[in-house]
Parts: sequence; C-alpha cells; structure tokens
Amino acid sequence: MVVHKMHCCFVVSKASSPSSAVSEKVRTRLEELDDLEEGSQRELLNLSQQDYVNRIEELNQSLKEAWGSLVYDRIWSICADPHPLPESFSADDVNDTAKETCLNWFFKIASIRELVPRLYVEAALLKCNRFLTKSGIQETLQRLTAMIRGIGDPLVAVYARAYLCRVGMEVAPHLKDSLNKNFFDLLASFRQIHGESVQNQLVQQRVEIPIYLTLYSPAIHWILQCVAYRAPEVLLTEMMDRCKKLGNNALLLNSVMWAFRAEFVAMRATDFIGMIKDCDEAGFPKHLLFASLGRSLSCADPPESERLSILNEAWKVVTKVRSPRDYINCAEIWVEFTCRHFTKREVNTVLTVNQLAMETRCVMKGNHSRKTASFVRACAAYSFITIPSLTSIFSRLNLYLLSGQVALANQCLSQADAFLKAAVSLLPEVPRTISIEGKQRSSEPFLLDFINNFLSTLLVVPDHPEQGVLYLVRGLLNMVQDYTWEDNSDAKIRVYISALPLLAAMSQESYLYTIPKVDSNETLYGGDPKFIAEINKLCETLIAQVLDHLKGLGRDEGVRRQGSLAFSLFGCLLAHGDLRNNKLNQLAVNLWNLSHKHGFCDTRTSVRTLEYIKHQAQLADLSHLSDMTARLSLQSRA
Repeated sequence: MVVHKMHCCFVVSKASSPSSAVSEKVRTRLEELDDLEEGSQRELLNLSQQDYVNRIEELNQSLKEAWGSLVYDRIWSICADPHPLPESFSADDVNDTAKETCLNWFFKIASIRELVPRLYVEAALLKCNRFLTKSGIQETLQRLTAMIRGIGDPLVAVYARAYLCRVGMEVAPHLKDSLNKNFFDLLASFRQIHGESVQNQLVQQRVEIPIYLTLYSPAIHWILQCVAYRAPEVLLTEMMDRCKKLGNNALLLNSVMWAFRAEFVAMRATDFIGMIKDCDEAGFPKHLLFASLGRSLSCADPPESERLSILNEAWKVVTKVRSPRDYINCAEIWVEFTCRHFTKREVNTVLTVNQLAMETRCVMKGNHSRKTASFVRACAAYSFITIPSLTSIFSRLNLYLLSGQVALANQCLSQADAFLKAAVSLLPEVPRTISIEGKQRSSEPFLLDFINNFLSTLLVVPDHPEQGVLYLVRGLLNMVQDYTWEDNSDAKIRVYISALPLLAAMSQESYLYTIPKVDSNETLYGGDPKFIAEINKLCETLIAQVLDHLKGLGRDEGVRRQGSLAFSLFGCLLAHGDLRNNKLNQLAVNLWNLSHKHGFCDTRTSVRTLEYIKHQAQLADLSHLSDMTARLSLQSRA
C-alpha cells in the first residue's frame, strides 16, 4: 500500500511542469483564503455593531503593542553590549548606538504625513523614550494629547484618547496630568457629536443617534477608569462639576457612574438623580442611567435621609419601561437596593405585583388596553426576576406557579410559559428534608402537593408552537423521573398516577375549565387524532412504569404499599379510562384483585366503590361495567 502511494506521487510529479506546480499551489492557497473568508463572514454575522467596533479596536491595539514590544526589545538588546541594562536604567546608561537607533525610529515616524497613523505609531513606541531623555515620556504624552485635538471626527478622537491613556497607564502610571487633560479635552469635544457635520454623516450612513452613541461607551469607560483610579476627592468633584455644566449628556454621565468609586456616587446620589432628570431620553434611555446608579448604591450606602426619595425617583422611571428585558435588568438592581436598605414593609410593597396585576384585570374586566397589557407584562417580568432571591425553595416554587397563573389570567402567555418552565427546572433542587419548627421533616408531602397543583394548572396552558406537543407535561415528568426520591418511596409512582387524570382531561373535546380569552389545547388541536395518539402513548408509558413498580413490591415488606398503589391506579382507570377496551377492562380487574389480595385494602372503601360501579352499570352507556362487576370480589386477609 505504501509503495503504491509513493509510485502515484512519483508519476504525478514527473508529469507536471514547474509552472503547473506553482499554479496548483496558488490555487490551493486561494481556496484556503476563500474558506477563511467564509468563516470570517459567518463569525461577523453573530456580532453587533458595537461588538464589531470593539473587536477591531482590540485587534488594532494588539498589533501596535506587539510591534512596539519588538522595537523596544531590539533597542534593549543593542544596549546590552557589553553589559545588560538594569531594570531601573536612565538615559545616561544607554550607549550611543542604541540612542541613534531609537532616534532613527522616531524620525521615520515623524515623516508620516497623516495625523492619526503618526499618532498611533508614536504612542506605540512611547516606552522607547526612556532611552533618550529622562523627561521624554512626560513631554511626549503632553504633545500627543495636544495632537489629538486636531482629529476632526469625535469618535476617532475618543478612541485615540483611550489608547493614549492605556499606554500612559502602562508606561508611566504616576503621570496623571496627561490623563486629566485627555478627559477635559474629551468634554470639550463632546459638543461636536450634536454638530451639523456629524449629524449629516449619520444621516448619510443611516445610523441612528442611540446606536452611534453606544460606540463611544468602551472608550469613555476606559478613560474615566484611568482618571478615577486612586484619584483624590477634589479631582472627582471637579470632574463631576464639569459634567454637570456640560448638561444633557447621558452617555458621559453613565460612564461616570460606572467608573467612579461607589462611595463617591452614593454620597452624591441626589445630585446624580438631578443630572439624570436633565438628560434627554432620545439619545440614551434614562432607565439605563438609573441602572448604573443602582449598581453603585448596591455597593455603597447613600445618606439615610435620602434613601426613600432615591427609591421613589428611580421606581417612577423603572415602572415606565416597556421592554420586559430592559425592565428585568433595571428592576433587579433596585430590588437589591430595597432589600438592603428597607424593612419588610417596603419590600412587600414592591413585591405585591401579582395582586396589582389581578386588580388591573378586574378594573379592565379582562379586556386589556395597550397600556394595561404592557403594565401587567411588566408586573410579570418583575416577579420573574425577584422570585429567585427568596431563600425558601417551596416559596419559590409556589410563587412561580402563582405568578404563572396570574400571567395566564392576564393573557400573558409567554410570561406564563417562562414561570412554569422555571418551576419545572427548579424541582431537582428540592432537598429531601426541610426544617419545620426546628425539626427536619421529609419534603415529599409538600412536593407532591405542589406537583398536583401544577398538574391541574397545565390543563389550561396551551402548548408553545415551537416546543412540541405536551412539552410542559413531558418536562415535568422527566424531572420527576430524574429526581432523587427517598428510599422505599412511592412518591414518583403517585405522581405518575396523578398525571393520568390530566392526560384524560386533555383528550376531551371540551375541557372541564378554561381561562377567558386564552385558547387551550382543546382549541389549538381540536381533537386532532395525532394529538390524541400522543396522549395515549404517554398514558401507556406511565401505566407501564406503575405496573413495573408494582411487580417490584411483591415481597412481604412491600405488599401493603402494593395494595394501596394498585387500588389508586384502579380508581384512576375507573374514573378516567375507557373500560369498553377489553385490555383496559382486564387491567382494572387485575388491579382490583391485586389490591385485595393480601387484605390490606380498606373494606369500607372497597364496598362503597363496588356499589358505585354497580350503580353506574345500570346506565345505558355504561352497561359494559356489568361484566366487570361480576369479576370483582372482596377478599379478606388470610
């Protein structure tokens, strides 16, 4: 096999000319580049505009830093002859050859005509000024800071300032003057954003001002972080006053609250709220500003006398947010602030949103307007993000279910879906024991009660169009299957038996109960044979699981549990099964006999059940029960 391969390669190389070999290499290389380009295009599709700008800027800086390091290392190696330089060297320790090489680089940079490339290249070699003069870095930083004033595009200028601040912090972190000048120059250039030239460019490029402003955020964040790092209180106060004088600049104000120390922001929270109120909502939403303020106040305490007024001002804005995602992100922060600084009364006032949503439904008599629909959705979103903060897992489960029911009643289907899925996903976290009045008790009775309540709710919940048939029922049963139950426990099997009446109710043409203005599965599927087939298949699976469990209880220590479970399944089949089916009829008889086999079944219950079956058998459409009654007998324990 190896010889054959070598022979084939030999023949090909002999037959091809040098020109064809070169063209083959070129073709292969072009194909590789095409594949790389396609992969890059696919990668770009997943990036937002701001992410794209950040990636390009990051790549740009990485290249400049790598090149600057190579030049610095090269000059350093020249200085190492005959003796290496110490780490804390001065310009006097550098030999003439290294200085000449360094100057040669700066002369080459000075010959670049364009301002922006010359600025970036010289900034990348800022550290090399150590080889020339003692004050070279400081003088160069001041000169480059002044050069940026000549950049006409404010977006290009702000990223140039961010890069210069970054290089300055790495090379000479003690030189704060250039950082401060960059910030104050940034304030002066902000008026350009709303100038005629920038606005005309945005119109030509079809870029909206809110999207355009987000491109500034990473650069401004970095500049402010550099300036605020270990900055004295006097400087921070001066910066804040300058921002206040600038007025109506939400983007800058947001970055200030992100970068400044939380203690500084907290002590001046009222001033920041006043500045937020003065901002125009068109360019930068106010709820984002209050979210940034809330983050600082969650880390540091504002003056006690101002806390309630701060919460009231923030909550006025939060409750007006229409987007559920934005509402969740903002409300979550202020809930933490409320829990941190207030008593249970204020927390409960904030959290009673389910009651508020139902009162809104009563006022509107179930016919929501656009405003009230947005309001109840906001209430649902608020509940969704506050429930995880509760410590009691059963409180969380019950509130998820209750909030889902409230959302359904207000026709908020997607929100109800989210609540119910959250409850299902929380089930594996339920501990096997819980503390009640200082004593450890089994959690299974509480868990079974919750699951039964949950199952009754699922009857009115319509299937999600993208999730498949009965996806919530299947999800719940899968969680029950995977849950770690107690040893010698029948709880899982009792859940399976409880699920059978739900599935039987779902197969009816008309459901026992529905929610007004909410289409349940009876409307969505309309008795479709495929839907009924799915229900029957799931019922067969559950019954098979129960029967397998009953077989395992045939030993002496499990016969009492076996009889109880067999009678429960018999009652379920009697109430909800179609006993005209011979197999199901025979299964019911076998379960009856199994439950009475060892005499552990309650005699009164058995007698009353048998009398009920005989009474039902007298009805015309239930005459098939007569044959079954003849095969049911009461047996006593031997």
